[in-house]
Amino acid sequence: MSQREDLEACLVKHNQVFANVHEKFTEQLNAESVEALRKAFKTIGNHLETDHMERSSKMKSAFDELSRTLHETGIAVYDATQKSLEDKDLEITTLRQEYEAKLKAKDEEIQALKESVHDLRESRRDKDDMIATTKEMNKFLLTQLQDRKEPYEPKDKNMLASMAEQQKKAELQLQNQEAELRTKLLEKRKKSQAEVSDRGPLSERIEADAQTTEDPMETIVAPLPTMNRKQGKWFQEYRARELNRWREEMTKAEDVRKFVLDFISTPPTKREPFGRF
Repeated sequence: MSQREDLEACLVKHNQVFANVHEKFTEQLNAESVEALRKAFKTIGNHLETDHMERSSKMKSAFDELSRTLHETGIAVYDATQKSLEDKDLEITTLRQEYEAKLKAKDEEIQALKESVHDLRESRRDKDDMIATTKEMNKFLLTQLQDRKEPYEPKDKNMLASMAEQQKKAELQLQNQEAELRTKLLEKRKKSQAEVSDRGPLSERIEADAQTTEDPMETIVAPLPTMNRKQGKWFQEYRARELNRWREEMTKAEDVRKFVLDFISTPPTKREPFGRF
């Protein structure tokens, strides 16, 4: 065999050996790669499973919390809505009652106005007659008061004139009595001066004359004020009686006027009988 054939045979053998080694290494590498990949996939799978479990647990907790929050929120919203609806119902009920009360009050007011208008129509029918009656009554009362007033004025004037005349007479009488008294005093003093030597000192005589002259003065002057006081008292009593009588007549006339005014302003259905005076 030649060298070339040996070399080719060696190369063939070498190729076979290399192929066998390559096949073995490939098989071993494939086996190790598969095992490594299997382990890696297993590790990744375990990690993914653990992560999935954790995420699932967290998601479940989050969903549970969200569900509980939504449930509580729904309950709160429902309660608030229910409370708002109840408040609205109560407010609507209150407004309805107020509206009904206002309508009732308006109806009563309208009814009262109708009755008032009816009463006014009835009272207007005899208003002219009542006004005429009032005017006639006022004329009658004025005439009666004038008739009662006219006699009082002459009586007062006559009484004042009589009192003035009596006062003048009393003053004149007093002046005459004083003049007469002065004359008597002068005469007594002259007599006392003439008889001073026989009856004692002049001072004693003058004192006696003074005592004797004081008594006549009191007897003369005292009745006049008494008489004037009696006459003045009688006149005051007479005047007071007449004034009281006049006031009673005026009060009665005022009562009649008030009664007529009340009678006019009162509806016919509520009037008292016209004849109390």
